Amino acid sequence: MSTAQASRSVEEVWAHAAMAEENKKLAEGNWRETIRASCPNREAPLATNAKFCPECGAKLKSANNCTGCGAKLAPNTKFRAECGEKVS
Repeated sequence: MSTAQASRSVEEVWAHAAMAEENKKLAEGNWRETIRASCPNREAPLATNAKFCPECGAKLKSANNCTGCGAKLAPNTKFRAECGEKVS
């Protein structure tokens, strides 16, 4: 019985070691090298801080300030909260 328990303990140690090795792959340095942003329209890979898609030319960053009063706009805003004008 004790031999079976010892064998099981060794298996658990190896399983934990394997999980720890997998967790190292999730480190920030590793995922920054492997994960890339992509265009929402064409799924084309994007360079760091790209403003336009290299495949379709779509603008990637929308304006988030009011052009008239400069107030910050929330996504899908239809009217500006500060000046009341319609967002185009």
